[in-house]
Amino acid sequence: MARFAPVLVIAVAACSVTPADLEKWKTTQKGPEKLAAVLLDDKYDADIRAQAAVAMADVGDIQQWDRLDKAFKVIPEPQRSQVIDAMVPHLTKMIREGTEPPSPPLRTQVAAKDLLHLVLPYSAGASRTQIEDLLIEWSVADFNQRFYIGRKSIDVLIQDVGQRASEALVELLTPDCEIYDKVTEYLDRIAPEDLQHKAGANLVERAKKRMADYSGKIDQSLLVSLGRMGGPEVRAFLLDLAMKPDLPAQTHRGGMMAYLQFEMQSKDDMEKLFTIAEDTKIDQSVRNWAYDAIVLIGDKEQKTRIVKLLHTTGGDRDRFRGVGVDELLRLLGLEGIPFILEELTLEEEPWEDWLDLRDYVPVRFTQDRDGKTISGADSAKALEQLRPFLTHKQPFARGVAAYAIGLVGDASDLKKLESMKKDGGKLEGWKFAKGEEVVENFPTVGSVAGWAVGKIKERTGG
Repeated sequence: MARFAPVLVIAVAACSVTPADLEKWKTTQKGPEKLAAVLLDDKYDADIRAQAAVAMADVGDIQQWDRLDKAFKVIPEPQRSQVIDAMVPHLTKMIREGTEPPSPPLRTQVAAKDLLHLVLPYSAGASRTQIEDLLIEWSVADFNQRFYIGRKSIDVLIQDVGQRASEALVELLTPDCEIYDKVTEYLDRIAPEDLQHKAGANLVERAKKRMADYSGKIDQSLLVSLGRMGGPEVRAFLLDLAMKPDLPAQTHRGGMMAYLQFEMQSKDDMEKLFTIAEDTKIDQSVRNWAYDAIVLIGDKEQKTRIVKLLHTTGGDRDRFRGVGVDELLRLLGLEGIPFILEELTLEEEPWEDWLDLRDYVPVRFTQDRDGKTISGADSAKALEQLRPFLTHKQPFARGVAAYAIGLVGDASDLKKLESMKKDGGKLEGWKFAKGEEVVENFPTVGSVAGWAVGKIKERTGG
């Protein structure tokens, strides 16, 4: 008999062991040790060893599971595979004979599930496929009620089975499914893209039913699950929500938010995104997110459509002109500064409010996406774009360039700025006050140049 000191406690003297012996040993004091001995001893045929393992699982105490864990680690190949092959028919019968959902499973059914999972890593070929199928069948038969039953939760079972569990999980996502959140978490980890998209299409039906039953409302968790799965049906559904301002705010905003959060932007959606972004009846946040999605698609040719924001009229003018600057900079990079400035100079009054102008144009030209002042190669690139505008025919462009250069320029800019102090180009309304105190007041381009000189000297010690 082979020796396995860490596992075996006593030897079985008789060379002949019957299923009746195994059944009796489940209830005797030394019986569990005898079952372990039979499982480990290669003088017994694979079937009786398999039945010994099943009996140990049926006993089901911690010590027996510890012995089973150790035994299957040390049984050599090909014996181990032979024992597992012989176990599968016994465990198939055991896991399927008993109660059916929604009734709780019998103890023997749970033991069979746990033993199947224990030997899964050591299985191969047809036996592995059968074991995976049985574990999948167990998991989806009553997902919620069985989730934590036994040694390992369904979460662990599905993770260990892997991709083969995907199709069964997708089928759980019916219009009445209440466990979509957890199911889509698994599918996000194990399912190939095509099955994730199939799951997304199933969830769209769930979302439509939810909206019909609850006056257009959709749970945030369902929107998140839709975003996780993605696919063309989900993309179209989420954008349709964003295009309907008459829906409840949570649903209307949630559609665009999920679309953007899960990076679903596609060039195929460009027209829908612009329809949302340009509709003044749609929630401001939704329009902002639509522009974000457009920019993330990265088609620089769309600058001619985004630039309309710089010239928007109506009640949202002030809010969305700033958005336009931000989005164009994100799309074009610092090389977009000349394009933006030239567009703004086309208007008689390029910006009525100096505070907004300051925050959304020269300051944006000198900040990164986190709002920090640029430096190094980025500031050099910005200055390269800005310096030519110091001689622009429009006072507005000269003033913006001077202000921005004051924020990131260096000593080499001082000579030109000094020469501009006499520039009398008028800047209407370029004043910023805090309470009664006027903090910044720039009636002319020259006054901006003087301020910029001071800022550069203060920063460089010049």
